[in-house]
Amino acid sequence: RGNRFWRHKTMIRLYGHYGSQPFRSVAWLLKINEQPFEFIKVDPTTGATKSKEYLSKFPLGLIPAVEDVEENFRLSEGSAIMIYLCQKYGWETWYPSNSNTQTARIHEYMSHHNEGTRTITRKVFRPVLERAILRKGVLTDEDSFGFKEIMSKRGKIFQDAFLSRSKFIAGESPTIADLLAYTEIAQVNQAMGFSYVGLPRLQTWLNEMSHLPHHDDVHRTVFKMGGIISGQISKL
Repeated sequence: RGNRFWRHKTMIRLYGHYGSQPFRSVAWLLKINEQPFEFIKVDPTTGATKSKEYLSKFPLGLIPAVEDVEENFRLSEGSAIMIYLCQKYGWETWYPSNSNTQTARIHEYMSHHNEGTRTITRKVFRPVLERAILRKGVLTDEDSFGFKEIMSKRGKIFQDAFLSRSKFIAGESPTIADLLAYTEIAQVNQAMGFSYVGLPRLQTWLNEMSHLPHHDDVHRTVFKMGGIISGQISKL
């Protein structure tokens, strides 16, 4: 029903799909910190998150979701899961407990994320993917212009608001805020070739993040999506 990240006894079960941006962020955090977990594939496009069995465990019906067997504890929402894991295992590098200002910067970004950066998924990546896989219409010149405008706008806002003070969102090293942001911002480059021209700090940040351990493994599904949607993105 799933597989394991390294074959050790594990107390963490991670439910979701590598096509999900917040799922990738959580999986990346676990892998970077070499924390064994059991991956249980749940594909929301098949209705799996709305099944009675799934909802009995996770009433919000969302991925990612995590089950801590040791604590008999279940949790949904990517941001909450990453904070929980960092506090449970003491991953201070990723979620500092001794710096109010760094923690505040992390929370500032996470509060902004769903109505800010995640717009890229809702208004660009998902519509293009739906056209490619479900054949819901054809990408028009008007679509192309609108998509590029959204990606450029969100990229500039992110650069100016979160990379103007430091190399990463909350300082000179990445935190869970960067993991959360990267899976949204980078996917249009990885699968659609959009390069955020004219945003040098953002480009540098993307390059730095791409060299973190387990990057290619965690994002393999996005790279595969690039092949699927290639016919739809020729106009971007």
